[in-house]
Amino acid sequence: MVIVLEAYVFEFLGLPETKPMLESDLEKTLVAQIENFLLELCRGFMFVSIQQRVTVNNT
Repeated sequence: MVIVLEAYVFEFLGLPETKPMLESDLEKTLVAQIENFLLELCRGFMFVSIQQRVTVNNT
């Protein structure tokens, strides 16, 4: 699956702009950035999971 994200700026991720971006590459890179950010905050923060199911009104 290839996603074209023309309306978003992801320069801070360091992904190449010259080729289409795969959703899995974007997810992995974003998760790595989140993990690094939380590690910089030190104690008191937790990363639960990459993808978490959310139930609202039993659906």
